[in-house]
Amino acid sequence: MERVRLWIGKAREGFKVVGRPVVTLSYAQSIDGCLTVRRGQPYAISGEESLKVTHTLRTLHDAIVVGVGTVLADNPRLNVRFAEGPDPRPVVLDSHLRIPLDSKLLAQSENLPWVACGPSADEEKWVELERRKVRLLNCRPNREKQIDLADLLAQLYQSGIRSVMVEGGAGVVTSFLEAQLVDLAVITVAPIWLGGLRVVERELPDEARLGLENPQSGWFGKDLVLWGAVRRRVE
Repeated sequence: MERVRLWIGKAREGFKVVGRPVVTLSYAQSIDGCLTVRRGQPYAISGEESLKVTHTLRTLHDAIVVGVGTVLADNPRLNVRFAEGPDPRPVVLDSHLRIPLDSKLLAQSENLPWVACGPSADEEKWVELERRKVRLLNCRPNREKQIDLADLLAQLYQSGIRSVMVEGGAGVVTSFLEAQLVDLAVITVAPIWLGGLRVVERELPDEARLGLENPQSGWFGKDLVLWGAVRRRVE
């Protein structure tokens, strides 16, 4: 555990990104590269020891980013429960403001989520979320009419966020990789096959075929955890 903690701290110091936070990609997958059996149905992949690694990582980042699909499927709190340290700020990517008003994130008395949305956001939901003191980040859309991640990261940086942990789901992971906005990665591989929803759900363009530079690894219970800086592959 301490190896990962020390590496994250040192690696972040080595990244000199301009105008945006350092981005760490972190998720758990099966041997065959799946996040779950089917979309919208959560599946507990991580064992107890590797889950502690994930929660330790949360304490080391200012914010944690997930898509609204994860909120709809898992209804997570996105806080720290299996490690000692501060909770990161939850940030939900939600172009149309589909986040349920009775979700656990909105029920929290402290550390309310920031919700990133776009021009097509539901106006009534916008008013209600503002009434509840939820901060809304109005982001420009990209070519696919989804949230432009570079714009989101710039807004987070302007708000004092210097480190972001991206946890998913598959669409969010794929989009960050496509945009080449991942600096570090910590990936848990559990010894199971699922034959389900793949982590990277579509083919990446040539310029986004990334890899880990000088990767390190360790066993945490039955799970293998890989970590390293993300670099473009050179063929």
